[in-house]
Amino acid sequence: MNDTPLSVHIATLVVLLLLSGFFSGSETSLMSVNRFRIRHQAKSGNLAAQRVERLLSHPDKLLTMILIGNNLVNIYASSIATIVSMRLFGSYAVAVSTFIMTLVVLIFGEITPKSISAAHAETVAKLVSLPIVWLMWLLKPAVIVMNSISHLIMFILRIDPQKTEEGWLGADELRTALLDKNGTASISRANKDLLLGVLNLEKIHVDELMVPRSEIYAININDTFEEVREQVSASSYDSILLYRDEMDDAVGFIRTVDAMKVLSQKDPEKADLLRLTQEIYYIPENITVMSQLQKFRRRREHIAIVIDEFGDIQGLITLNDIVSEIVGESASDIKSDRDREYRSQGNGCYLINGSANIREINHDLGWELPTDVSVTLNGLILEKICDEPRAGMVTEINGYRIRITRTGKAVIEEAAVCAPEQSPQD
Repeated sequence: MNDTPLSVHIATLVVLLLLSGFFSGSETSLMSVNRFRIRHQAKSGNLAAQRVERLLSHPDKLLTMILIGNNLVNIYASSIATIVSMRLFGSYAVAVSTFIMTLVVLIFGEITPKSISAAHAETVAKLVSLPIVWLMWLLKPAVIVMNSISHLIMFILRIDPQKTEEGWLGADELRTALLDKNGTASISRANKDLLLGVLNLEKIHVDELMVPRSEIYAININDTFEEVREQVSASSYDSILLYRDEMDDAVGFIRTVDAMKVLSQKDPEKADLLRLTQEIYYIPENITVMSQLQKFRRRREHIAIVIDEFGDIQGLITLNDIVSEIVGESASDIKSDRDREYRSQGNGCYLINGSANIREINHDLGWELPTDVSVTLNGLILEKICDEPRAGMVTEINGYRIRITRTGKAVIEEAAVCAPEQSPQD
């Protein structure tokens, strides 16, 4: 070995450092690659992805092979470095060799290759997959022996090598992953919003999405035939709720097109309308939207009446309401709704329809009006004043100053609402 030229030792050392970087980078890239993307590419016929997927199917053998190769080249590199140091530095060879090799291995054998591999995991994993497969075959006997010894030690320590921690993501973890700007997954904004919309269904109750009782389009079947015909003709909905005198005495839903057919007959009877009604599907107001979506699908229903603990009707929710919550509305729809429900007065004050949904108000205006008292602004104010509403009445809720501007039939049709530290304009 002493007869070997110094240049040969240095060249060997460089090759060993490159191999050290290769093993370190291979470990990082293969362990951090997006397995779902690789699996998809493998199913699409990508040969490199198929090799990577095969390697990852036996992670214990893969890591053992990489560690064997990495340790072999690092130990050999240290030996070569000691020889070179002895020729150059004499008695200080060991100290100099230890210092220089530690620095060089860390920079060129660990930190740099691992950083590059982490940043380009998929590309590197595909590039190294073929030589890693060859090395797996070449070092197979050593891998088997080392794995056997490792499993024996784990058996003595009563550790099951096949048992791994649960890797499923819960709703909260998935929501965090979607919102993480530094995440490795590349998801389009549209798909991300769609997934978040689905996840949010678990935190929303049906009473937050339902059409309030006061806005349900319903017809009193005891009205005159002419009144019933006019109300059916004026309906813009697919289905209409029929009731007797009081809405809580609901009869059922009837399709508008079916009602029109009956009413267009020569001598229609109300009994003909009642025969075409569909049974009402009642649901409690405290059920989550996600649970209700599953029940809609299971029961093949698309509309339900929301009731409170006493059985009184509180509102109505449809499958379309839930879908709209997931996919959102078009920009034109949102603008139209805002123009209709919110009219800015400046200085953080708005004229808002009493039927406006509080949850949507908070979302659109960035406010924090309470949502646990009522679904609509009208209900929230009525709960606060505990009196018949009159135009000009002023109240305050959570720092939001509210002045009723228009009423009708014991309901608040419009109110001026100002964010904290603002005051309604006259």
